[in-house]
Amino acid sequence: MRLADHGSFILFYNKGIAMSKDYSITLKEINDAILDCHKGITSFTKAVEESLYDIEDSFSNLSKSIEVYKKKIQAYREQDVPVIEPMDKDTPSSYPGKENFDAKINSILNRACKTKAREAIYLIRDSVLCKDKEIKIKQLESLIYSLKYSLPFKIYVLSTIDSYIPYSVGKLLNWKIKKWQKKFANKNLKKDNWKYIGYAQDLKEAYHYVENNGFSWGGKIHLCTDPEDECTNNFIKMEGENFTEYFDSYSKGPLGHMFNFRKRETVCLFCYKKFYYDGYSCNPIINRFNELYFQYAKCCKSCYRKYIKPAKKNEQFAQKIQSDFKLYL
Repeated sequence: MRLADHGSFILFYNKGIAMSKDYSITLKEINDAILDCHKGITSFTKAVEESLYDIEDSFSNLSKSIEVYKKKIQAYREQDVPVIEPMDKDTPSSYPGKENFDAKINSILNRACKTKAREAIYLIRDSVLCKDKEIKIKQLESLIYSLKYSLPFKIYVLSTIDSYIPYSVGKLLNWKIKKWQKKFANKNLKKDNWKYIGYAQDLKEAYHYVENNGFSWGGKIHLCTDPEDECTNNFIKMEGENFTEYFDSYSKGPLGHMFNFRKRETVCLFCYKKFYYDGYSCNPIINRFNELYFQYAKCCKSCYRKYIKPAKKNEQFAQKIQSDFKLYL
């Protein structure tokens, strides 16, 4: 997903949106820092492509933007998300869905910046005028790594009070929920009205929120509220880079867990098509140095036959696919 595909979002985002004062570093500030990195990479790649004389100056500016982003994301991860105040207050400091827009923009900017950084690395390698190539490549690789694992799992909740059911939970249950909604829910129901409530830094933390309905993990608070806040939320999802998992209170599961696994929605590493089966391992094409990325990067049946099977027999073909899809990181 490229930045150009979301021009209207980015223009609207740049106007600025007021956020909670409880943050010292807000999600919007993180997005601003990513946007600066993207602009810096764009300026640098233009200088390299056109063989301009300001290649070193443009990369120096980019390096500053990278350092600013890395410091801000570190500070963001070390702080507590503002815990929700009682909902009966007129102006709670935080509430589910308050950062929906910034969470969506974060995913768009993050993906666009990683793509641009990968393109820049390949450009540096082929450039004649570019100096200190390995130093520049390491800085860009460091940025890609930081972007990939900054907010790896975003957490969302949905209530049938103000939203239609996001997916089928079975004919009888669908009928019962819709019947209940006619009597008790808001009249203006929205389609898939997911509300962003925070993030998890790893899969264990994400499952902790889902299974134990808690928002604290490892001494830090990364959610603005419990997933079952006020007992109004019936569904929860965690969104990773390569997959999204859905849970709900209607699914059978372990005793004492309010939300239980319903389904996984995986995005193919190559064609970006969504599929609902387990998917196929992308080994040996993608780099195994980070197990989190390796474990959850999957491909569909078609791409497995097209890319993975030939790559297992031919190392040069595997390297070519890595290069074509920029998958070495």
